Amino acid sequence: MHTFLDYDPNRLVLTMPSLDRVRAAAQFLEKKAQHFEERAMKPSPMFLQEVVAALSKNEVPSYKAMKRVAAGGLPDLLARVNGESLLSKFVDRLIEFGSAVLYKALLLGYLRLGNHGGSISELVRKTLVRAKQYLPARWVGRIDEFGLLDSPAGKKLATMSLHVREGCHLKSLKLQG
Repeated sequence: MHTFLDYDPNRLVLTMPSLDRVRAAAQFLEKKAQHFEERAMKPSPMFLQEVVAALSKNEVPSYKAMKRVAAGGLPDLLARVNGESLLSKFVDRLIEFGSAVLYKALLLGYLRLGNHGGSISELVRKTLVRAKQYLPARWVGRIDEFGLLDSPAGKKLATMSLHVREGCHLKSLKLQG
C-alpha cells in the first residue's frame, strides 16, 4: 500500500500547450459562449408559447420558461394580442415565484427592452425596485451606481458616460464589467 510519504511529485509531468492549441481552445470557447448568449437572450418560441398558453388559462408557466422569457422574450410577449395584459400576469407570476434568478432574468429583460417610456416598462421597473433585495449584491451595486432602475431610465448612466472622457468614472465602469 502506498502512503503519502511514498508519493514522488517528480512523476507528475505537465507540458505547456502550444500557442496554436491555446488559440484553438479560445476560438472554441468563444463560439460556445456566443451560442449560449444568443440562446439565453432570444428564447425558443416553445418557451414563449408555453408562457402565453399558461397565462391565458391563469396557470403558472414552468420556471424554465419564465426565466427564458424574462431574460429575452419581453418584447415578444408584448407583441402578442393582449400583450400588456400578458406581461402584467407574467410579472405577477414571477413575483409569486420570488426567485432571485427570475428577478435577475427580469432585470436583464428590462435593460434589453429599450423603450422605457410606457406603462409596461414602468410596471417592470417598479417590480424590480421592490425586489432589489433578491438580486445578487454585485447587481445591486450596478443598479445603484449606474441608476439602472432610476426614472427616467438611463439618465445617470448617460451622464456618467459623458464624463468618462474626463476620466472620472472610467475605472468604475471597468470594474463593473
